[in-house]
Amino acid sequence: MIKKRTLKSLLLFAGLLFIGAAIGLFTSRFYSTADAPPEISRLLWPNPKNIADFSMIDQDGDRFGVQNLNDKWSFLFFGYTYCPDVCPITLTVLDQFYSGITRAEDREQVQVIFVTIDPERDTTSRLKEYLDFFEPEFIGLGGSIEQVNSLTEQIGITYLHHLPQADDNYLVDHTSSVFLLDPQARLVSIFSAPHTTDEFASRFTDIRDFLSNYQ
Repeated sequence: MIKKRTLKSLLLFAGLLFIGAAIGLFTSRFYSTADAPPEISRLLWPNPKNIADFSMIDQDGDRFGVQNLNDKWSFLFFGYTYCPDVCPITLTVLDQFYSGITRAEDREQVQVIFVTIDPERDTTSRLKEYLDFFEPEFIGLGGSIEQVNSLTEQIGITYLHHLPQADDNYLVDHTSSVFLLDPQARLVSIFSAPHTTDEFASRFTDIRDFLSNYQ
């Protein structure tokens, strides 16, 4: 009788272990799939950077602040209109990416923002004329140097103005990266050069699909 009870107890204990292991395996797979980010390059998760309010002026002379980032996926690129190479190349790729968004409802959720780091030369009219060459729907931001820094300092953008040349022209060293903010004005990813249309499209789709579970 004691042996039978012992055997039943062992079988019951083994059964509970099996059930517990099965439940543990199921839940671990569920949570690893639901909560862990996929292999997305330069995804700033689970600690995206929240952008605080800032104050700049767009190419139409209107104030632009953090409220203008809400409810949009924002691609931010920092440069200047007199840039001889990096800026026109990057904006051309962003133009191709933006033009490739064929559905109107998808395009309404995306905005491309060009932030000048040379506000003395890049006036509102200069920004407007420059961006119209690429995509009229692109947003250009400028203002005073203090206004520019109200955004660049948050994201960690550094730039260096060179001394003027004989013709009073000068170059500005700056990053070639593009920064992606989600509809909650959080910095969620960084796109490093060299840029391609396919990379912008595929990585943006992966990030948007993943973060849609956390809105």
